[in-house]
Amino acid sequence: MNDQLAVVLRRTAGALGCLVACSNIEAQDARPEASASGGFKWVNAVPADLPATPALVHLTFHSQANHTDVGYFIVFPRGYEAAGAERSRFPVIYYLHGGVQGGESRGARGSAPLWPMLSAANYPPAFLVVVNGGKLNYYDTADSKGETAFRELVAHVDQTFRTLADRRSRVLVGHSMGGRAVGRFVFKFPELFGSGVALSGGHQREKHVSETGNEGKGGAEIGDRANNTFDLASTYVKSAARPPVRLMVVVGNQDGNYPANLEWCMHLSRLRIVHDLVVVPGAGHGLDWKIKDTDRRIFDFIAEGVLRTSGN
Repeated sequence: MNDQLAVVLRRTAGALGCLVACSNIEAQDARPEASASGGFKWVNAVPADLPATPALVHLTFHSQANHTDVGYFIVFPRGYEAAGAERSRFPVIYYLHGGVQGGESRGARGSAPLWPMLSAANYPPAFLVVVNGGKLNYYDTADSKGETAFRELVAHVDQTFRTLADRRSRVLVGHSMGGRAVGRFVFKFPELFGSGVALSGGHQREKHVSETGNEGKGGAEIGDRANNTFDLASTYVKSAARPPVRLMVVVGNQDGNYPANLEWCMHLSRLRIVHDLVVVPGAGHGLDWKIKDTDRRIFDFIAEGVLRTSGN
């Protein structure tokens, strides 16, 4: 593999097999993903160092499943308040943060690589919504319904703002734990989401859920063993009525999760699921989007998938 270039591969088992053979990096996901300081909260304080641009507005909605208010951040699209735009509707990018415990404030900072896209005239205006992932990795557990809260948030956003309430106009972008969640949700809820960008996900934990019912290495028990990125993809392809989904997998070749991402992509290829794999040379788990125009590739992928602004 040429380490001088970010590699974009179109789902061929042969090419992915070569990547696995060429990889000599061990999985390094032994340490837990960072947890929120001070314990889990459904509504978190706004970070004092958030920039003025873009304007990240902190709001809450009431989660029926969790019997409490849940925090989120939203950035409104360019031109949302412009004269004559009262009937215009816009696509939505949902950003799913990393870290074991949810916290929309962490996601507010983590979404920074997406901000240039929001202001660039060559990309469609869109909402950015930053999600709180619940107490455990966007899963539903006995005391925290993270997955259900996210679905409630999607409904709330569509009911409250002028969105394009269409699966083709909803895009998932997630990093680390959020990248794992993107991989689950895009196949579990294809009627809701048309595109997903899964960044640096620890899919070895997803495979461990499939095999044992827990995340492994001190990870939590997951009630449904089939609720993982491998089995959900397999279930998705068995549905004759499945809508098409667009998926981009992005990982650095110095990330401890790199081999697991290659394994997951090989699994998708065996299932004949069309996807893009972007390997970023020299990038670790933090994934510098500026290396080899990775940011532009992600922005283009998002823009190509969403419906354009509708005046209807």
